[in-house]
Amino acid sequence: MQAFKNKVPVVNYGDIKVYIERIANGDSSNIISDEPIIELLTSSGTSGGRPKMMPSTAEDLHRKTFFYNLLVPVMNK
Repeated sequence: MQAFKNKVPVVNYGDIKVYIERIANGDSSNIISDEPIIELLTSSGTSGGRPKMMPSTAEDLHRKTFFYNLLVPVMNK
């Protein structure tokens, strides 16, 4: 586990907030992902009184749609 942490440092929202804000303000460079960020979702809760913005890619959207399409038929039974 320590070897992984040495290679991939654990960060929190505050560590990347400045980059997320740049994306929210129109920066289209791939500063936090190798895929383009296509949308920013907001959290349902708050931290410090403000919801957090969560970057999402096309792959994220595809994965959410896939699971939603699996879940809905089960829920409708």
